[in-house]
Amino acid sequence: MGGTGISGSGGSGRFPTPPYPSFARSRGIQGSVMLTIIVNATGAVENAIVAGSTGYSELDSYAASWVRRNWRFPPGAARSFKLPVVFKLR
Repeated sequence: MGGTGISGSGGSGRFPTPPYPSFARSRGIQGSVMLTIIVNATGAVENAIVAGSTGYSELDSYAASWVRRNWRFPPGAARSFKLPVVFKLR
């Protein structure tokens, strides 16, 4: 019932699914936020920038903050990705 990110793929990446935030659940808010995720050579997320909004800035900020704190990519060259984080009530 949380948001969905990318599932763990090969390598040593870590992509936990963000829990559905209580503020969004209680108000029936759902949506998909597109994030530009900037990763450094160690695999740490240096930044997650909203590239496409859910229409709810609070949910967008939550998703970006969650990804910055909790996702880790396999080490390699610095890179960036555009990935969606989807929040859908079930």
